[in-house]
Amino acid sequence: FWISGDDEAELFLSSDADAVNRKRIARCPSTTQAAVSFGKWEDRPGQRSEPVTLEAGRRYYVEVLHKEHGGSDHVAVGWQLPDGTME
Repeated sequence: FWISGDDEAELFLSSDADAVNRKRIARCPSTTQAAVSFGKWEDRPGQRSEPVTLEAGRRYYVEVLHKEHGGSDHVAVGWQLPDGTME
């Protein structure tokens, strides 16, 4: 998984459908640098999660937190399918 956001964003994933089991897997932190542009997935350390294997047919809780400090804003989540296709 990847996350991209202006100005700050965090991606959480649970091991099941219960929010109580969520863990932060990626983040796009605010810094003194310019904001991360839309679609930029590697501008900040931590934007990409460690590999995660999901089971077909199983439900998972996913949460995105986004904080805007002013000006334009965006948040996007990307992932890679088992065949290598990027979504």
